[in-house]
Amino acid sequence: MDEIRKQINCDVIEAFKDDYEDSLKIFAALDAKAQNTSTIAGIFIAALFAFLRENELKFFVENVGLIGVLIFVFAIVLLIATIVQCIVAMRIREFYLPLSTLDIPGMVRCLKLLPDNELTCQKLDYYYNDIAKRWQTIQERLLDIIRGKGNKVSIAQIMLLSAIIIFAGLLIYLVIRVYMNLSAH
Repeated sequence: MDEIRKQINCDVIEAFKDDYEDSLKIFAALDAKAQNTSTIAGIFIAALFAFLRENELKFFVENVGLIGVLIFVFAIVLLIATIVQCIVAMRIREFYLPLSTLDIPGMVRCLKLLPDNELTCQKLDYYYNDIAKRWQTIQERLLDIIRGKGNKVSIAQIMLLSAIIIFAGLLIYLVIRVYMNLSAH
């Protein structure tokens, strides 16, 4: 029975270690998503400024009017906000370290001082429960950090998508407008 109990305790701690490794992967994936999202937003901003030369800008303003220009500026602000949001997400670096070999000696000190006849399965269970509680606390903190980082990346992606939709709508409007002007002549 003692071996089964010990195996159960070891399995619980191993599961926490696996969860921690998964959290590390999720954390890195969120950083990669934030980087990719900000890169796409930066590419759009660069393309827009390449497009906005004097002649093109004049043509654009004449064909979309003041409301179109305001919508265009709003989309650029969305792209800039996307980059800022991604930078904020990537700057989240608070990460809790797992239990290390430096933590264990303090936890087992009391157990090592016990005489053999007092070192019971119940006391070993308490030891394993203490380790499991520490892992659980670490994992809960990590999940909170990952949720916050994930929310920031999601917001950035929504802003990027919104800006792209706005630009696509303006471009479609501009093409239709130019086509109708050419057809009228």
